[in-house]
Amino acid sequence: MKLLSMTAVALLIDISVSFTVIDDNQTFQNEPKLPILNDKFQMTCYSNQVYLAHEIKQFSEIAYREKNNVGLESGSFTRFPAVTVYKYLIGEHYVPELGYAHHYVLIDNVGLFLAGMLEYPTNEGTAYAACKFSKHTRYESYQDSRQLHTQDDQVYDVSRHGQHHQQPPIGHGRQRPGQSSKERPGQSSRERGGWWN
Repeated sequence: MKLLSMTAVALLIDISVSFTVIDDNQTFQNEPKLPILNDKFQMTCYSNQVYLAHEIKQFSEIAYREKNNVGLESGSFTRFPAVTVYKYLIGEHYVPELGYAHHYVLIDNVGLFLAGMLEYPTNEGTAYAACKFSKHTRYESYQDSRQLHTQDDQVYDVSRHGQHHQQPPIGHGRQRPGQSSKERPGQSSRERGGWWN
């Protein structure tokens, strides 16, 4: 019975984290940081392909939808300890004598773009490496960017709407000041049953 339990736990661990990216970049040593996706951002995955901010935003949005709809393979990334990351394929290039190397975006559970990842075959098996950002790329704190608000009883991630820390546009689930999440537009306080009832 004990052996069966240990096997089940090992299987669950293997299913929950299927890859690990080890980061040797000292830039992120003290605090996990996110790249700011603006016109200064560029990313390469050890190839001639350069990914720009608008492409990464699109890929990250698609990855987030895929994660929620059909699921994505999850893993870990030493740059973001204790954060489950999800990978989504965005490109590939051929490496002579090894085969195809695949490019991925890595997102967290709310869809924030964390980094790019290169997955490539070696003689010892599959290897992983973090993609490189251009020297002009700017960064922000991962913790600061994860500020969440609630809108209509749903978690609302401010980073999903353009500029960080910006409310969604009116008409997209945004409440008027003082409006509760249960109040419908056009409904009077008497119809709702005021706080005095």
